[in-house]
Amino acid sequence: MDLSQQEKDLIRQSYAKVAAIKDQAGQLFYQRLFELEPSLREMFHRAPIETQAMKLMQVIEWVVERLDDVKSLRDELDKLGKIHADYGVKVDHYPIVGSALVWTLKKGLGSDFSPEAEEAWIELYTYLSGQMER
Repeated sequence: MDLSQQEKDLIRQSYAKVAAIKDQAGQLFYQRLFELEPSLREMFHRAPIETQAMKLMQVIEWVVERLDDVKSLRDELDKLGKIHADYGVKVDHYPIVGSALVWTLKKGLGSDFSPEAEEAWIELYTYLSGQMER
């Protein structure tokens, strides 16, 4: 992962604002994900979507807390990728998830989500999804 310190700071600052509305953000994410790709809904039958939204936000927080610990991130992402593959996640699902994530950040943060912060999140997500796809 090749994020600059400025990009890491933008991610941390924007996540701190999202954390204040994390329940709503998690719900918005899944709402948008299912709008973009309704067939993905069938993958989420194991638990209520509220539970899944909470888990999503916990993972995002975990990632943000470890932006400076690439080895720890890489090891955990390898595990997450395998788990998600077992759930039926395909490589072509990752761009849809990324789009839903960026949309959620824009929607949740409004004018507080700068173009620079958006680019930093896109770079972060590209790294994360690339690790999980392997």
